[in-house]
This record gives sequence, C-alpha cells and structure tokens, in this order.
Amino acid sequence: VPEEHKAHGYGRKGSAMPSSGLSRNFNDDAPHEEPVLADGSWAPIGGLWTTPRDYAKWIAFQLAAWPPRDDVDDGPVRRASLREAHSMQRSLPVVAARDEHEELDVLARGYGLGWAVRSTCTFESIVTHSGGLPGYGSYVLLLPAQGIGFFSMTNLTYTSGAVALSELIKNLRQKSLLPARPTAISEQLDRARAGVLELLSSWDPKRASSLFDVHYASYRSPEQQRAELAALTEVHGKCHPDNIVDPENALRGRMHLDCEIGEITMSVELTSDAPARIQSLVLESILPPNNQLQQDAARALALYVHWSEFSAAQLFAPEADTKKARRAFDLANANQGACKLGPSMKSDGKTKATFRLSCENGDLELALKVENSKGVTDLNLTPVPGGPRCPR
Repeated sequence: VPEEHKAHGYGRKGSAMPSSGLSRNFNDDAPHEEPVLADGSWAPIGGLWTTPRDYAKWIAFQLAAWPPRDDVDDGPVRRASLREAHSMQRSLPVVAARDEHEELDVLARGYGLGWAVRSTCTFESIVTHSGGLPGYGSYVLLLPAQGIGFFSMTNLTYTSGAVALSELIKNLRQKSLLPARPTAISEQLDRARAGVLELLSSWDPKRASSLFDVHYASYRSPEQQRAELAALTEVHGKCHPDNIVDPENALRGRMHLDCEIGEITMSVELTSDAPARIQSLVLESILPPNNQLQQDAARALALYVHWSEFSAAQLFAPEADTKKARRAFDLANANQGACKLGPSMKSDGKTKATFRLSCENGDLELALKVENSKGVTDLNLTPVPGGPRCPR
C-alpha cells in the first residue's frame, strides 16, 4: 500500500498504558505521529492493511453466517464455524445495575472463539472485538439477529470507538431502526401451507393422506380433520396466503391465511422426513371483534391508565378476579409504561379477543373473555415476544 494512502497514526505521551494498569491523562500534550510497527508478530497481520470498504465486506461475510440454513456453503469458512465463533464458549459473571434513568441493565457476557459475546436487556446477542496498536484503534460490533454490523477505525493510540458504537446502537434501537432480520419461510412450510389451503377449498382424502404424517390419524381421524376444515371454510369463506409469517425454523412456524371473512392462524410442525409431512396442525379462527369487545378493550385500557373500583365493577363480571387484573395492570404499567390500544390479533368475534397494546417500553397483548349479560370474566396481559428482555 503506498504510504500516501495509509492513515497516519498518532499518539500522546500519556497514551501508553502504564505498568500499574491505571489510565493516564490524554491531555498532557499535543498528538504526535507514531511510527508504523515493522513487520512481525505485532504488526498489522504481518503487514496486512485494509480499507473501510473492504472491512465492511468482511463484516458482511461474518453476518451472512446467520441464520442457520441449507443454502450452498461456498465460503472460505463454513457458516456453522462462524456461528460457533460468535457463540459464547466461556461465560463470565452476570452484571446487573441501574442506569442514569433508573432502568435495569443486565449484562450476560463471555468469550466466543476470538470474539467477545454479550447479551443485554435490549439485544439478545452482541458480538464484538477491539484492537489497538501504537497510533491506531479499532472496534467492530455485530448484531446477528438484526443482520447489521458496525465498526470504527481511529488513528489515535488506544481509542477504539467502543463507547460511540454502543451509544449508536442504543439510540437506533430506541428509534425502532434496528428490527430483527426477516426470516424467510422454508420450502417445506410453504408446501404445507399450500396443502392445507387446498384441503380448505376442497377435501381430498388422498391429498390429506400425502400431506399428514402416517401417525397423525391416530390422534385426529380424517373425518375430524375434514369436519374442522369444513367448519372453518363455512365461517371464513375462501382463503389465501398472507405475508405475515413467523417461522421458528424450517420445520415449525406460524402463518396467517387471509380470508373473505377474517383470518386463520396456522401453527404447524413438520416431520424431518423427505418430503416433510405435517405432524401437528393448529388452526385458529380470527374474526373482527364486535362493538362490545372493542368497547370493553377500551375500558380495560382506561383502567390500566388509572384504576377505579367503580369502573372495574362496571367492566368485570361479578365472578371475575379483579385483584388479579389490578396486579397485572400495575406490573405491566411499571414495566411497559403508557400504552395505546391497537388492532385485534385474535377474536371469535363475540366472546373473546386479543388486542395489541403499543407501549413505551415494549408492546403487550390484552386478552379478554366476556359474557354479554355479565361483563368481562377473564383478562390477561402478556408481553409481546421481541420486546424488552428485562423488567424495569
């Protein structure tokens, strides 16, 4: 690399780490140019230099190891080996503390293979590595679940940019700019969904026999399967695939079917055979909630904001456990903060519904069961997966 193309490294008299391990004041003199280390064991990989553009390609290669999949593996290192290197091999003690806003901050950390690995209240996995030489510092941070990486390169001794990158990902997460990477539906799950849609449209014993595992009929007969699918078709009409998919892996996941009336949620588990067959299938009917359910959800949210015994008596049925409901509200309010009522996620249209609550510190699911003549008989609040991992 021509000298004029290299970044010049700088240091200060106080930038060397003293033998006592205590950091020194970096403000004792002006920066001075550091000589480049000669080739050897401590030189930049025997003299190897890189550019931000090429380093970004290397980070993309690391992130491409996630998620596990059956695609062609033609890299210089197998994806499984990279994932192993990114995974914790030796753990360190967990650290828990309150930040300046009194929010709980928990850090589970340890070492991978050449990487530092940590899990926090905000991120399931953060993979990092720092480096430094006289005149230079660097830091790389990978978020495998989000498929995004960050790095800093500095030309001042022992300045890595670690604090700046940690603050960057924190602020990006607060602005909802670091969503988890979408997981594509596998061919096996796609085929299973297509097969169930065919049976919903028109029952075919031979098609059902090829779609379901040979042992499925021992706990759910073909006649029971046909009757369930016919009942769903009568309620919902014709259905087709929706874009909402939540695959847990290639053989298990949840998918939505958009229908003429409402929706159907399909939870399926497949065998590991080739071809994969359905060994578990749960179909949930989702209908638009009626006015009563929507009004009860709005009144429940009002109680979440401010509990009133008088309002609770008007909302809940006499046999409902209002003490349990108030405890759930108090706990959720402390952890999730203020919330707004969102759309329904599940409903039979008349007696039960689950609504999404959009909250300050992670969303909630509000599940209601009602009897028209009595009121709400049961109420539950559940954090939505993917939200904050630690309570306040």
